[in-house]
Amino acid sequence: MSTSRTTLAHLVRSELPKCAGNLAFVLGNGINRHAKIGYAWTEMISSLVVKYEELQPGEIDLRSHLDSISHTQIFDLLQLTAKADNEEQFYALKKEVASELLKGEVATDVHRQFVDAMRALNCPLLTTNFDLEFEESSPEVKKFMWGNSKRPHKPHRHANAKLRYWHWLYPWSSYASDRELVGDVRGQFGIWHMHGNVAYPGSIRLGLDDYFGMMRKAKVWTRQLKDSPFRTVLENPENNAYYSWLNIFMHNNLVVLGLGLPDHEIFVRWLLLKRFEHYKTFSSDPRPNVWYVDLKEGKRSEAWVKGRNAFFRHIGVKVVQAISYKQMYETLPKYHLPTLARKMHRSPNR
Repeated sequence: MSTSRTTLAHLVRSELPKCAGNLAFVLGNGINRHAKIGYAWTEMISSLVVKYEELQPGEIDLRSHLDSISHTQIFDLLQLTAKADNEEQFYALKKEVASELLKGEVATDVHRQFVDAMRALNCPLLTTNFDLEFEESSPEVKKFMWGNSKRPHKPHRHANAKLRYWHWLYPWSSYASDRELVGDVRGQFGIWHMHGNVAYPGSIRLGLDDYFGMMRKAKVWTRQLKDSPFRTVLENPENNAYYSWLNIFMHNNLVVLGLGLPDHEIFVRWLLLKRFEHYKTFSSDPRPNVWYVDLKEGKRSEAWVKGRNAFFRHIGVKVVQAISYKQMYETLPKYHLPTLARKMHRSPNR
C-alpha cells in the first residue's frame, strides 16, 4: 500500500474545496510551541514527581526514570501512590496541572487567526489541548463561552478564579462558539476539547486509566444500532452522542496538525483505527479523508516518525507535506483558509 502524499498548498487549493460542510480541523500542542507559550510538560511532571515523592517518602522513585517512562504512565504511577493515602489526592493532582496551565495562558494572534478561519469556514475545531488559548484569543467566542452545555452550571473562567467553583467532568457535547449550535454539529463552527480542559480539572486526561475510560465511552457511542447495520449510536439525533465532538471526529473530513502521535498517544490512534474499521466494515458511505500535516519528510527522519507513517498507510491517513511551521500555523490560517472560505461561499453546491 503506497503512501498518499501532497503539499499543504495543494491540499487547500484542490482537495478541501470538495469538503464544504463536512470538514474539521484537529489541532494539538504544536500551535502553542510555535507561539512560544503554554507549558513544558517535562518540567511540570518533574516538579509533580518531586512533590509526590516528598509526600510519600520511600514509596516511589521516578526522578531517575523520567526520560524512559511515558508521561501517561508517570501519572498512573503517581495516582497509585496517591490512592495509598487518599483517593482525592489524584483529583488534587489534576487541579495542580490545571493551575499550572492557567499560569502560561496567553491569548495570541496565532490562535485567533485559526479561530477566525474556522468561523469563516463554519468549521469545527477539535483540540487535544487542555488550555483555553483558542477561546481566550477570540472576543466573539469569549462572550459565548460554553454554548449548549447540558450542565446547568457554567464554570467561572478567569486566571484568578478559585478551583472550588469548577466542575469534576464536562460532557462531550460541551463546546465553545460565537453562537448557539442548533442541530447537526458537524457542519458548524465550535471549539471542542477532546481530552478535557482546565475549566473542569477532573476532565483532564493524564494517565492510561483516563484514556481507557474514554475508549470505553467511545466504544459504546460507536456501536451499531439494532435497527440498522450501517448506522451507529452517533448517527441517532435522539442520543447525546450525536451532538458531541466524537460525531465530528468519526464522520468529517479531518485535517490534523500539531499532533506528534507517537505510539504512546493511544487514544487518538485508537479513534483513527475505529473510524477506519467503521467505514471498511459497517458503513455503506464513502470514507471521509484524514490528512495529517507534517514537515517534509527529509526533516523528520526519526525511527518513530517512520513507524507512525507506516501506521497511517494501513488506515488510509494521507501525509501532507508542509514547508515550515510558519506555513502550518501562520500562512495557513491567515491566507490559505480565508481564501478557501471565500471559494466555498461562492460554490454553487452550497
